[in-house]
Amino acid sequence: MRYAQKVAVASGCPVQVSVDASGFSLLQRSACTSGGFSVAVPHPARAAAFSGTTPSGVTVSAAVGLPIFSALGDASAGGTIGVSAGAVSRTITLVAATGFVASS
Repeated sequence: MRYAQKVAVASGCPVQVSVDASGFSLLQRSACTSGGFSVAVPHPARAAAFSGTTPSGVTVSAAVGLPIFSALGDASAGGTIGVSAGAVSRTITLVAATGFVASS
C-alpha cells in the first residue's frame, strides 16, 4: 500500500489497491484521470506488474474495500487487513483521510 501511495503522488495518477485472500495488485486508470483501473503498475525491481498471489500457508482477511490513492496521497477507503502465517499474525491499517499505512 505504501508503494501504491508513492506511485500515485509521484505520477499524479490515482492508484487502486486490490487485496484479497488470493493475492494483490496495483492498477492505474487507462487515461490517468479518467477511465477504468486497467493499467498494471510496474514493479520497481522487475519487468512485471506489481501483483502476486498469496503464498501457501498465508491467510489474508481484508476489511478494506478497493482503496484508491489520489495524487495527494489520501485514500478513498480505510480499514484493516489481517495477515497470518502459522503462529505469526500482523494487522495492516489504512487511514483514509491521510493515506497513512501502519502494521502491527
